[in-house]
Amino acid sequence: MKGSAQKFLNKAIRNNGKPRIINIDKSGANTVGIKTWNKRSFSRKKIKIRRVKYLNNIIEQDHRSIKRRVAISTEFKEF
Repeated sequence: MKGSAQKFLNKAIRNNGKPRIINIDKSGANTVGIKTWNKRSFSRKKIKIRRVKYLNNIIEQDHRSIKRRVAISTEFKEF
């Protein structure tokens, strides 16, 4: 789990740039991935981890409609 979280974080930072703060839930893999990034980072500014449930829920709600469309389209692929 830690390896996949680290790979995802590396890809997200490469595509979008380094964030100041990341909102996450209580996922241990994500926490370890961010802490590993901070240890390996050469810059002084580290990524802050913010575990605020309502902020994470707002982010999750933002892409709810996309989740529905993907779930509907994947149902008919296998017969």
